[in-house]
Amino acid sequence: MLTILAIAIFLMAAFDARLTARRISAYGPKVELNEAIANLSTRIGSEGAALLGIMLPNAIIIGLCYAANWPTVLAILAGFKIRYFWNQIQSLKFEKQIKAITKELNLRGAERQPSTLNDADASSSSHGSPNSSDSK
Repeated sequence: MLTILAIAIFLMAAFDARLTARRISAYGPKVELNEAIANLSTRIGSEGAALLGIMLPNAIIIGLCYAANWPTVLAILAGFKIRYFWNQIQSLKFEKQIKAITKELNLRGAERQPSTLNDADASSSSHGSPNSSDSK
């Protein structure tokens, strides 16, 4: 049981590290709430920051708990990791929805942009603008 817990925690930490590295690469270091990882990412890159900031501490904690035969601590850590994993899944769903909405808005904006520009040009030329010579 101890081995299963250790492997499960490690896999959830690996998922978190991969997701963190991907988000930092896509959106920049400001997206990461953990300042240590954000600072590391500016120095050694997103993948290195995820390895040092997420995987290394998790590997040390898992190794210590496994070596000391502390199943209760591993079980508590697994509970936290399961909840964190669930939050990451929800965050991924939200991120996909935002990307879909942004894509849809960009498509609608691209369809309307030429006609909006033509309408704005036509209305400003027919009515005159405040900066034109007619208003002086």
